[in-house]
Amino acid sequence: MDVIGYEQEMTEQLCSIAQEVFLLMVDIELLPCAVDVELESAVAAKLCYQTSPGMELELFFDRSLAFTVTQRLMSLDVLPVDVDDEVRDSVGEIVNMVGGNFHSILSPGAALDTTPLSSELRLEGRRVLIEVCLEAAEGSVLMRLTDTVS
Repeated sequence: MDVIGYEQEMTEQLCSIAQEVFLLMVDIELLPCAVDVELESAVAAKLCYQTSPGMELELFFDRSLAFTVTQRLMSLDVLPVDVDDEVRDSVGEIVNMVGGNFHSILSPGAALDTTPLSSELRLEGRRVLIEVCLEAAEGSVLMRLTDTVS
């Protein structure tokens, strides 16, 4: 399989995993879309794969999706209005589920490390392998897999 075919297959698998997690955990059906998440105001988290080169999976949730995910995961009566610990924990939990499932395909046996991530765009020294956006009526999420530039 050529590099483009491999990247396409990995993108499809990542999308499929994310769609399944969102549907099962928070009853949100995601569909592919153009990359349009406002990164400056996104709620984000990442999962680090301790591979060589080191890879990171980052998920950037627009606020409306992050708030809906939080409401549903935490069984809240109303949507949150600010990014607080509950919102960050909910986003982190979804990232762990998506990233853990993707890890079994990407790098079985490699260690995982979850780290809070600011919504700043930090690509220095990183190469984007996959960048894909999924959306629902509740909002959109940008998923980005990067590795260290050698």
